[in-house]
Amino acid sequence: MILRARRMAGVMAAIHDPVDLERYLRWFTWARADLGRELEATHAAAEAAYAAQAAGSSEGDARTAALKAGAEPDQIDAETIAVAEWAAWAEATYRVKPAQSLVVAKHAVAQLDATHDLDRSISDVSAVLTRQVAQRRKSANNRVWIVVGAVLAVVLIAGGKDKGFTFDPLRVLVKEKVRSTILIGEMAESIRRSWNGMVTSEIANSLADAVERAHAIAKPGEVVLFSPGTSSFDMFKSYADRGDQFRALVRALPK
Repeated sequence: MILRARRMAGVMAAIHDPVDLERYLRWFTWARADLGRELEATHAAAEAAYAAQAAGSSEGDARTAALKAGAEPDQIDAETIAVAEWAAWAEATYRVKPAQSLVVAKHAVAQLDATHDLDRSISDVSAVLTRQVAQRRKSANNRVWIVVGAVLAVVLIAGGKDKGFTFDPLRVLVKEKVRSTILIGEMAESIRRSWNGMVTSEIANSLADAVERAHAIAKPGEVVLFSPGTSSFDMFKSYADRGDQFRALVRALPK
């Protein structure tokens, strides 16, 4: 995260008042990831794209405006810039959604403006985001419980990025409902250890390999369930990409 000291008084007028923070954050995140510019120039590109879109331009024209932007922003206000930087850091570090990142970013900016204590602001925001990540992990595991518990016999494809938790709480349910598991991603070996003695497990080297294995061992009437139980940023671009690839692989299976 790059943080800069900015005076919160004497702020220049925003392009539009109030600024749509989520839209500006989207453009800032895109510019930072795709354009490879210095921070000031990144904000200039985000500002240009935001202004073009706000004026009714298409997405493509907004991107063109961003590419033509100068080295520094000249209209977007300092508070929006600070909030965007905090929010982008939160998204990149903790994988939170834009709406969540903006909530903690606004809190951080307000606290930093009041206390001028950067270390405290970073610590407080990190604590909030860590709690949110822990809750997300719990929710992901609970979804596996609910989905697997709703069917009678399952060949389960699970696994993904290692986020530091175990699958031990699912041992009993897996023993009752899952006939076989095919594990993928960084957590494959960890999950196999967690479920040792509960269910037959094998490790696949890709989702395509897992789908082929599941197709080969599933019996008539059984369900092949792809329920990772964790994120898969080690293997896929996004949740949508993960689902799209799974559907494409299933549709390509021999009839």
